[in-house]
Amino acid sequence: MEYDIMRNSIYCILLSKGVEFLMIHEWNVLRVAACLSIVLLHSTTEIILINGNIDNDLFQLFRVLLAYATPTFVLLSIIIIANRYRDKIPANFLITRFKFILLPFVFFAFVYALNGELNYPDYNLTGKLLKNIFIGDFTGWFVLAIFQLYLIFWLIKKRNVSTIWLIPSMFFIGLLFLTFVNNVHIANSDLKAVFRMIFPTWLAYFAVAYLIGKYYNIVINYLIKYRYITILLVLVSIGIIALNFSSGNTSGGSRRLDLLPFVISMTLMILAFGKIMPRVRLIDFMSNYAFGIYLLHRLVQFYIAPYTAKFSSLTVQVGSLFIISLLICILIIKLVSYLPFSAFMIGKIRGRATTNKNQQTDQKRLTA
Repeated sequence: MEYDIMRNSIYCILLSKGVEFLMIHEWNVLRVAACLSIVLLHSTTEIILINGNIDNDLFQLFRVLLAYATPTFVLLSIIIIANRYRDKIPANFLITRFKFILLPFVFFAFVYALNGELNYPDYNLTGKLLKNIFIGDFTGWFVLAIFQLYLIFWLIKKRNVSTIWLIPSMFFIGLLFLTFVNNVHIANSDLKAVFRMIFPTWLAYFAVAYLIGKYYNIVINYLIKYRYITILLVLVSIGIIALNFSSGNTSGGSRRLDLLPFVISMTLMILAFGKIMPRVRLIDFMSNYAFGIYLLHRLVQFYIAPYTAKFSSLTVQVGSLFIISLLICILIIKLVSYLPFSAFMIGKIRGRATTNKNQQTDQKRLTA
């Protein structure tokens, strides 16, 4: 038990001179699972865009399940800050996230808009750029959703608001809003983008993540003890989605109401088993690149998919696009990371060798 407490302390997110270090391993496992899932989901999307819709219910259900990835990123982001800042929030909380999360979002908003300008005639570059930045009209939209939740968290801590009534209220408001979004037909694409990124859509996830993060040590001990029950919860939540799918609710996207229990149960299961699994360097490596991969992968797939879509088998088409785009993204992020101010373009690459000395100092301080 003492070893686990010490290890948790060592691998908790550390900010020293603006440098973010290695995280708790199961958080890295969850981040990597979500990252790989979203790259795989968009690999299927790109193949569909080129070859046309695939009339296979099992394949389409698989795509619906993969949509758990984006809400999981939202969930994990709040778990981390709720755990890290249980009592006090630093003065640079918003500034740090503005520099290393929101600025990369703006950078990629421009990159995606420029890509459209280069590939489509009669393209409104300025209009598209404004849409990308203000309503998240591209793959990076989830950053806007997360940043709004950061603001809510900051306000809660800054004003010392009691969460006894606030968190349950947020959960039910979020649940009602998700129900509204899922039962109202929205034809306007810009309005769809607004509802996708606006904070009420994610309040239910915020409430759950806040509680998990605040009481993480208690939660993770129960998850380890009852880890096999988390598998059962995942299977039950998949069954709910499958039943709804067979009843005609075949819509994709991350705002499906029945994704909420699936996202929560998947998160709990991955945290439980990620906690007890041996530390894997590849997981930590992939976690370092996850944010950049999320922002970049759709652009890479745009150029690769026309070639992989020519393969005869759907599995090979999707699989090859998934693997190739993933490797190219890592290579690009690695190269960009050597540029000045790269953290403002692709986010921080944690665990760089330059931080080892500072990390060792922090470890000694924590275990002293």
